Amino acid sequence: MGKSTLAPHASVAGFAIFLVVYATQIWGGVFPFLPTDFQTQEVTLTFYLSQSLAFCASYVASAFGSYYVPSAARRMLVTLSISLTFIGSCFIIAVMYVPMFTLGFIVAGGAFLGVGCAGIFMLWQRYFSSISAPECNWRLIAGTAFGSLLYFMLYLIPNSLTAFLIPVVLLPICALCLSLSVREMDFDQSMFEDIPREHPQVYARMLHDFWRSAGGLGRLPSQPAWHEALPLWNPIFKSQ
Repeated sequence: MGKSTLAPHASVAGFAIFLVVYATQIWGGVFPFLPTDFQTQEVTLTFYLSQSLAFCASYVASAFGSYYVPSAARRMLVTLSISLTFIGSCFIIAVMYVPMFTLGFIVAGGAFLGVGCAGIFMLWQRYFSSISAPECNWRLIAGTAFGSLLYFMLYLIPNSLTAFLIPVVLLPICALCLSLSVREMDFDQSMFEDIPREHPQVYARMLHDFWRSAGGLGRLPSQPAWHEALPLWNPIFKSQ
């Protein structure tokens, strides 16, 4: 592994920040920002249902789009994905100020966050797939480690400020890092030139061979056990 591989890169910081943004949404980080009266089972179920359905629908739509419109894989819609995530965060914040539309804002926020986060995930996947394996592995490992450190730093910030910190500060930085990374991508690769309809048997075989593995990964818990062990320290689960 050469020095160029280990050199600091915008993708490391961008991926780390996105992991923090995604964690604060998926691991229930939105609800401590809301008044206690709104932290009900109905609100929680509504948010996660709308977010999960939107997240899954985005991947299903991407799969069909990649098959029938493969040229779309060359389009890196960074602004669109970041904007959807930003709008979703704004809907969640709006619940604090317009409580009469709580369920409507929760549904809209969950849907926008689900589509936006799925889009950003796919953008990072395309980027890391386009670079060499040593660089990809190192930047993923470094970004994940840095993301954990950055996530713990949220402990020092009051929840009321964290609600605004995510869309106003973290998302723009993530968008900048992702945009800088995308500029370096080489689109003259087989992954961007592939036309799935020319060899559907390859994708049919892949689905046949890997659906069990995908299902097994999907059953893994979405958060580590230390979130339950440290509920008072966690800025996501601690009460206001």
